[in-house]
Amino acid sequence: MNIKDKLKRLDPSSKEKDELQSSKQNQNKIISVLGGKLKENQEGVFFKKKEKYQLQYKHGLHSLEGIKNYEKEQFKYIFNYKKGFENRLDYRNFLFIDTETTGLAGGTGTVPFMVGLGYFTEENFIVEQLFMRDFDEEAALLEALKQMIKSYPIIVSFNGKSFDLPLIKTRLVMNRCREINYKCHLDLLHASRRVWSHLESCSLTSLEENILNITREDYLPGSEVPGLYFDYLNNNHPRALVPVFRHNLIDIVSLVTLINHLSLVHDHKSSFDLNERELFNLGKLYEKEKKMEKSINFYEKALDKTDSIYLKTKINKKLSWQYKREKKWKQALKIWNKMAENKRGGIFPYVEMAKYYEHQTREYKKAINCTKKAAAFLKEKRRIKTNYEEKKEELEHRLNRLKRKIN
Repeated sequence: MNIKDKLKRLDPSSKEKDELQSSKQNQNKIISVLGGKLKENQEGVFFKKKEKYQLQYKHGLHSLEGIKNYEKEQFKYIFNYKKGFENRLDYRNFLFIDTETTGLAGGTGTVPFMVGLGYFTEENFIVEQLFMRDFDEEAALLEALKQMIKSYPIIVSFNGKSFDLPLIKTRLVMNRCREINYKCHLDLLHASRRVWSHLESCSLTSLEENILNITREDYLPGSEVPGLYFDYLNNNHPRALVPVFRHNLIDIVSLVTLINHLSLVHDHKSSFDLNERELFNLGKLYEKEKKMEKSINFYEKALDKTDSIYLKTKINKKLSWQYKREKKWKQALKIWNKMAENKRGGIFPYVEMAKYYEHQTREYKKAINCTKKAAAFLKEKRRIKTNYEEKKEELEHRLNRLKRKIN
């Protein structure tokens, strides 16, 4: 080391100049690789990248503008909200949100280093990605997020109720910031599980592949995202962030496709082609909501489509109960007779027919005949019936009651 270098090390102002110059070079480096801009607010500086999509842009099965066509009434059932909630909805108030974090476990040590935000304008769908280049920019990122939520008070996420929002609230507390306020939170994970619970996985990537017809080029698993961020921090390689930004961007746009798809799926008058498991799950959903007409419609469509004996039996049971509630006895009786004829459903069809003949038509001899058939079937299967004695006692009680009625 020569005299000039030694003097430079002793000069504090010179060291600060070098650090400032290095910082500017790093700023220019991330901007040159990723685009975007540095933004400043009362809490400091952070990095922001913006992407703009035309509403006609098609992502998977649907174009983005499909969100204009949803029926507000449907959202009550899609998201399992109480009556009156649908009147508060306007897609222009939706803020689609997805975070990328330093770990997937959650907890106070996990930090959201990127927050992707999507929203609609009259002509476009905009995605803004807020990013902290280092941990000292977290407060500025959170402040920018709070301001966005003020403008778009309805949050739409995928698993945001369990992961993203609790994590953001924790980080706000850690940074001594006020909590965020929003009108409601639409979590697409829970809405998706009600329709696609039969899938092996209901993750967003699984739904993209199996339902939405979305193929990710150069797919980056979410589990690899934290490692790339730490690689960027340790080695100052902004290029390591390119797939992370792309991953987050697709997550946000996929949420729009998913919400559009759910809206079509829930429309029982739609010509949209659903498989038997989707139709069956929708039948159960609307049965729970006491929307009998829609429930019956979905169950009937599911029954027409399925070749599975197991699923057909489940649908027969559900559908016959719906007919029974609606006092459509002819349709219910037809199902019970067919189940008994094909020896499907155990004692269920015999017991239901016995109830029908006893309480609706008062044909007690027919009711006795059905009860005896149920008892015979139960006896035949007694070795595999764990509740054999209980069911046997119930049938004997029914038979004795019917005999007393005849006498």
